[in-house]
Amino acid sequence: MKVKKIMVDTYIILVINFMSMRTAIIPYIVIAIILPLGFTYLVSLAFKNMITVEAATNMLVGVVVLSLSLSIINGIGQNLGQDRLLKRLELIASYPVSPGAYILGVSTVFIVSSLINISVMVFSGGAAWNILDRVLHVFPQLLALSLTASLGLIGIGAVIGTRSSNLPQTFALTNIVSFTIAMLTPAYYPIEIMPSPIRLLSQFIPTTHAALIARSLLGVGQYDIEKHIVLLVLLTSIYLLIGFRGIKWYEE
Repeated sequence: MKVKKIMVDTYIILVINFMSMRTAIIPYIVIAIILPLGFTYLVSLAFKNMITVEAATNMLVGVVVLSLSLSIINGIGQNLGQDRLLKRLELIASYPVSPGAYILGVSTVFIVSSLINISVMVFSGGAAWNILDRVLHVFPQLLALSLTASLGLIGIGAVIGTRSSNLPQTFALTNIVSFTIAMLTPAYYPIEIMPSPIRLLSQFIPTTHAALIARSLLGVGQYDIEKHIVLLVLLTSIYLLIGFRGIKWYEE
């Protein structure tokens, strides 16, 4: 009976969040799809007729990371921040809805969102830069990899949403952190060219390990896939735990 209630509560939270996203569909499309594709297309124009397979692969991995970072960290961070700071969490808790059901419902929205982002970026980017055959060959692995990285980004967004003290701070931090993570991830470029301090910092970002695995799968890098899978799962788990343990049903 308890499991059934959690499933019903999760579905309710899921529907509520999907309904609220309908009013923000245009900003979502701009942030998650148009902006990353447009940015990468402009970069590719600067190197027209000079794009190698490695450069095209870097751009594809980069645009996926940029899209996921901008949409998921901003989305989950601002969503949680508004629910908490506008006292909507207290209303949800009074139904009552369990914290677990709330977390599952909100997270599922952004997991579905990441599936859309990944599919659009992989297929459109692969076709635009003539590496679609290479991408399709490992698409299931790329999908699983991107979804794991998305959970890590959900955790990072949750850290911001559960700990910011006001809404302007929530919006500012999610924007800054999402761009910073996208730029610190060695996706558009190999990790070897990064300065040592920045390279060390990037090791604490889930998308770094996802990007290195993706580059290996796509044949443009030689990295220890098993090690980076372990680090990706570990960091994702840590960020999820820190983020969602910060949820308070009732703010003092």
